[in-house]
Amino acid sequence: MPLQRWLCRNDQVRVQVRWLDKYTFNLPTKMFISLAWSVLPKSIKVPYMTDMKKITDDEKEQYNLFMEEDVKEFDFLFTKIRKHFELSDNDFRAVRPYLMKDIKKNMFNWFKFYAVDKRKYKSYYMDYKKLKEGGNKPPVAGLEKWGL
Repeated sequence: MPLQRWLCRNDQVRVQVRWLDKYTFNLPTKMFISLAWSVLPKSIKVPYMTDMKKITDDEKEQYNLFMEEDVKEFDFLFTKIRKHFELSDNDFRAVRPYLMKDIKKNMFNWFKFYAVDKRKYKSYYMDYKKLKEGGNKPPVAGLEKWGL
């Protein structure tokens, strides 16, 4: 519905629009508009929003969006992530840049959580032996608890 698409671009009414999503196709158009009018907060003027347009190749490079080559780098990890979070293709495309950024930032934790092979640790120059160090330690009892 064009009205819903226009409303979802406004950050100030994001919560109300998410609630309206449930009724987009269940209600007739006039009822949906009436419901939207009653739920949305009123304002004096229309908020400024730019028009949606297709992203060109130059803009992709400018915004440093992750291309398919980057996905192939961590393909072994993305299959596990998609299965774990049950991501569809469109959802994965939307979340992929954020995942890539976080994987590159916390690579050891991602590899540890998804139990990646030892070969992958070596190919990314990480120490596989750190896995043993980060395990659960038994609680300290007695006077050693206070450092004595």
